[in-house]
Amino acid sequence: MLLELIQQHIKNNMTDKEFKKTGRILKEAYKELEADALYRGVDIFGDEFKRMRDTLRGKILGKLGFNLNEYRAAKELVSPASKVSVDEQIREQEDRIGKLDIPTVENITAIAEDVAKRYIVEPVVTNQIVKETVVREPTVVKETVIKENHTTERVEYDDRYIMGELGSIQDRIDSLKNADPLDVVKLKEEIKNDFELFFEHNINILDMPDFRKLAMGLQGQIDDLFREKVPYTGATGNVDLGSNTLSVAKVSAHEVIGDLTFVGAGVGLPYGHIYNNGTIAVTITDETPVEIGDTFITGVMNICTFGSAHYIVATKAGTYKIDWTMSIAQNSPSAQIQCEQGIMIGGTASVIGRAHRTIANSNDIGASAGTAILTLTANQQVSLYVTNLTNTTNIDVEHANLNITMIGG
Repeated sequence: MLLELIQQHIKNNMTDKEFKKTGRILKEAYKELEADALYRGVDIFGDEFKRMRDTLRGKILGKLGFNLNEYRAAKELVSPASKVSVDEQIREQEDRIGKLDIPTVENITAIAEDVAKRYIVEPVVTNQIVKETVVREPTVVKETVIKENHTTERVEYDDRYIMGELGSIQDRIDSLKNADPLDVVKLKEEIKNDFELFFEHNINILDMPDFRKLAMGLQGQIDDLFREKVPYTGATGNVDLGSNTLSVAKVSAHEVIGDLTFVGAGVGLPYGHIYNNGTIAVTITDETPVEIGDTFITGVMNICTFGSAHYIVATKAGTYKIDWTMSIAQNSPSAQIQCEQGIMIGGTASVIGRAHRTIANSNDIGASAGTAILTLTANQQVSLYVTNLTNTTNIDVEHANLNITMIGG
């Protein structure tokens, strides 16, 4: 039932002439797409080119108000009629040939003899002297030389004519050596301009302005497809692409296929680590978060710095993953207390990445940890804090670690 509806729709909306015009524009568009792909180094027998060709065909048919199934159905309807038309033409040609009076070999021979008698004159032998043409040879110069009572004759060729010709040839060779070098960039630009000119010319030949506008607009979409495959810009840094290395400043990509590795010490994404394996005494006066101070040690850093022996400076703005751990205890004997630990950004306690811990007594040491993803501005400080939510008992911090790693912009 669906096929019958499609066929009825085509009969009502697309004539045989319009279908043939659609076929011609598709053929021309395929040729231009193939030429463009060859120019850009795309394998025209590969899957990528097939996808591009299918996309091109779908867009052209879509602009005409048809889909692929409707086009194929139209092709099935038009093809049988065309075949019958061709068969009829062949039969007509056979009838005309059968009516022709084709001459025999004998007829052709008689015609040839008659023509020969009228136009070919027999040679006549006369006593007239024919002037002889002599090919010029080098001039011979003869010189009589008398030396010691002996007379000799010296013979040499006058080679001035030959040497002059050789000199002319040498001048032409020298002019070729001094020719301007080939400008590859300029040549590519000329080829591109010629392609665009002839592409528009070929479309105009079909006398279909709507199709011309459609096809010319497809070139920009084709360029967009290639730009997605060549997303790098700039001229510094290294990006390893398989067996090739490109020097670029920025890389723009929607996805990375395969493993991403870094070569060399101190390179890669921005990161930083600080730690402390001793005891840091923190004075508590109220429930306000207190930044954990000096005696941290710097770990490995890349595009980050270590400041005032207790914080990391993120020199590049972006989104960072922040992880921390610490062990805490009461500094002096006290009853059970509730403590909170977490991340400080620029001296302010963050509400993200906090942890809560109960310290039962002065003999209890509790471990806690937290993680967060935060957006930092350039040169912001990242540190740790602790607070006593119960009373003013001081707290000792032991074995603290702080890591930051950029994961985004």
